[in-house]
Amino acid sequence: MRMARGLALAGALLALAPGCGDGADGGSLTVYSGREQEIVEPLFERFQEATGIEIEVRYGESAELAATIAEEGGNSPADVFFAQDAGTLGFLAAEGRLTRLPQALLDRVQRPYRDPGGRWVGTSGRARVVAYNTEELSEADLPDSILDFADPRWKGKIGLPPTNASFQAFVTAMRLTLGEGRTREWLDAIKRNEPKFYEKNLPVVEAIAAGEVEVGFVNHYYLYLL
Repeated sequence: MRMARGLALAGALLALAPGCGDGADGGSLTVYSGREQEIVEPLFERFQEATGIEIEVRYGESAELAATIAEEGGNSPADVFFAQDAGTLGFLAAEGRLTRLPQALLDRVQRPYRDPGGRWVGTSGRARVVAYNTEELSEADLPDSILDFADPRWKGKIGLPPTNASFQAFVTAMRLTLGEGRTREWLDAIKRNEPKFYEKNLPVVEAIAAGEVEVGFVNHYYLYLL
């Protein structure tokens, strides 16, 4: 099994809640993290060691935490929101729950990877790719565009995680770049091809390895977790 052709870029993102500076008392920060503890806890520990600022972290799903921040309003204890994807940040920005980041920080991030309003920046990236079963396909068998998976020849051969935040961010990227109409046409065609649905990315890769499907739309790093 291999991966082919990056599809879109998503990533972890960082934003400040209104009123955040160096923490409410100057010596602590409360972080709401939609990133898994095992992934980001070492970063928080290094920050504490380097600055002496104590960090209190609340972990959870990004969408759940964003909804909590919106509900808490001006009483939210969150100083920093560390999100898994940009969708939740767009929601909080629309709710007026984010404030502008310091310009010195914004200047360290390339424009494509930060909010035009300066309310959040990307901290890491990942590519959406097509993983495929090398016992059934060669790279030459794959189409040049993700749009070509709408072809009926791929009926019953595609695996994807429709409720996964990364897949949803990928579809949002399509909507922004190709337009609502063309994206809906593609999704309708993919649906007609009767894809197999999985809860997350890793089960898609496992399904490819097991021969359940021939291709899958996943994040690039899941292949290496097998």
